[in-house]
Amino acid sequence: MKTVLTALFLGTALLFSSGCGVYMAFTQPPPINTAALEAGGGWSRSVVIEKLGAPRSSVRNADGSREEIYEFYEGSSTGWKVARGIFHLGADIWSP
Repeated sequence: MKTVLTALFLGTALLFSSGCGVYMAFTQPPPINTAALEAGGGWSRSVVIEKLGAPRSSVRNADGSREEIYEFYEGSSTGWKVARGIFHLGADIWSP
């Protein structure tokens, strides 16, 4: 009886302690078209902040211009997200 309870406890613990890889793979952000930044005119600052998030650093120069550094996650295509999610799900199910 003790062995059955131990196995049941370990099985339940393994089930609930699986990583969040499946969720993270399926909920990655979509790719960002950074080529539009390099195109003539680029994006306004408000659109850049909307697409990339707040700048990591912002420095106002003496001439009044501003230099900002942005950090963002590149994102993944839908096919890649699905493939990674299925892989992580399989790894969670079949890993010892």
